[in-house]
Amino acid sequence: MLRSRTFTCVIPAKSNSTGLNGKNMRTVAGRPLLYWAIKHAQDSGIHDRIIVSTDSTDIGKYAESQDVEYQLRPTSLATPDVTVPDIMPYVLGRLDKKYDYVQVLEPTAPLVEGVDILKAALKLINNQYDMIISVCPATAPLGYAAPLPGVNGNGLVSLRDWFPEALRHKNRQQCKTFYQLDGNIYIAKSHVWKDKMDYWNTNILPYIMPINKYVDIDDETDLQIADMRLREMYDGKTKSFLKNLFRL
Repeated sequence: MLRSRTFTCVIPAKSNSTGLNGKNMRTVAGRPLLYWAIKHAQDSGIHDRIIVSTDSTDIGKYAESQDVEYQLRPTSLATPDVTVPDIMPYVLGRLDKKYDYVQVLEPTAPLVEGVDILKAALKLINNQYDMIISVCPATAPLGYAAPLPGVNGNGLVSLRDWFPEALRHKNRQQCKTFYQLDGNIYIAKSHVWKDKMDYWNTNILPYIMPINKYVDIDDETDLQIADMRLREMYDGKTKSFLKNLFRL
C-alpha cells in the first residue's frame, strides 16, 4: 500500500539562525546537522524525492554531494519571522510533479531515524488521515508549563496560584501522561502544505516517540546533547553488529 503513494521530503536549511548562527551546518557526531536529516530521510526508503530548501548555494552544493537535490529560495523567505509553512507553497509550487504526501524534516531534530519515518508514514496511510505529527512525553515536571505572572506592585513576580491546584503535591506517577511536540515528524497530504492550511484544523494522528529521541537545537548545549545521543545510537549499533558478527 505504501508503494501506491508518492512521497517527497522537504528539508528546510537556511544559512543563518537567530539563536545559533549557521546551525544547520554545525558539526554533530562528526557530520553537519544537515547530513543527519538527509540520511534519515534516505534510510526511511519511502521518498521518491528529497529536496533541501535553502538560501545558500554552499548548503545546496552540500546537499548535492549527498545525492539529493536543492532548491534556492529568495531572501524574503529566509528571514527570522518566516515559518516553515510559509515556504512550503513556494517549494511545492516549483516542482514539476505532484506528490501524494510531503514530509517536512528539520535538521534541528537529528535523532529521528528512518524506521520512525517509515512507521509514521504507514500509520498515516493505513488510517487515511490528513497528517501525522510526532509527540513525546513532556519534559516539564508533571507536564506543566506556562508563562510567569506579571510583575506585582512591589516590582516582583509572585507564583501565588500559578501552579494548577489539580497537580499540587502530586508525583508524576499520580498524573496522566502529558505529551509535547518533539519536532521529529511532520508528514501531510500535499495540499495541506501547498494551500498553507492551518493543519491543526485537519485530521491529525499522533506518532508517539520516546523522550530520548527529543532534542531541539537552539544553543551550544543542545548541540552537545545531540552529539552525545547520536554517538550512543550509532556507536552502539556498530558495537552490537561487530559483537554478533564475531559470534558466528
